[in-house]
Amino acid sequence: MKKILSILILSSILYANENGFEFILNVPVGGNLNVNPLYELKSDSVNKYSGYIKMGFDTGVGIQLGYLHKINNSFSFSFLGNIAYSYSIVNIENPVYDSEGKDTTNPYPSLTNVVYYLDNMKIGIAPKFNHNDFSYTIGLGIILPLYIVEKRSIDNDEYLYRVERGGILPFGLYSDFSFDYSVFFTKQIALTVGAYTGIDIYGDLESIATPRSKAQFFIWNIGLKLGFRFAPDYTTS
Repeated sequence: MKKILSILILSSILYANENGFEFILNVPVGGNLNVNPLYELKSDSVNKYSGYIKMGFDTGVGIQLGYLHKINNSFSFSFLGNIAYSYSIVNIENPVYDSEGKDTTNPYPSLTNVVYYLDNMKIGIAPKFNHNDFSYTIGLGIILPLYIVEKRSIDNDEYLYRVERGGILPFGLYSDFSFDYSVFFTKQIALTVGAYTGIDIYGDLESIATPRSKAQFFIWNIGLKLGFRFAPDYTTS
């Protein structure tokens, strides 16, 4: 442990000119799958539904700011903070009524589809490992819902309802992993292209409609991203 610490301290002294501020602007575009779609409609009683998994849509724009530390001419480590706006469309396809073993019939048989439109802010950390022009990033943080709308398809009609964030916590959680390749135009400025995958977890999302609804999401995201990067040049001695 002492040997590793000594190497890190020595590298900080030797490569002080190559360490410094890093800025990244990312625009992701991809799809999502609501892996465990759970949905409830509440009138006189609670009526539970589960849906079929269907691809949704995911995009947004994010900024990562932080510090890049050079290890040697091929490797560096970046510790970044992340703030991003995200927009997602999440589907609950053909909700199936769960009678929970009781001899009851579906009180809403004409409900054919439920779609959620989510505007969120994501705030977290994004430690990144850089090897030459390749980067590998792990993201962790919280999701702050800004505006959520639920659309119910009943027979041939569609109804829109405002959704509130319920439950114990006023936020959701996210985790993601991304891979990027940097195309440098100068020693410090680059265009980045890459791919990402991750999960978003939401607790209770409750509508203010009649009947009231409640949904819980475990969303898997996957897609591509394009970005702009400003970072110190650590590949020269």
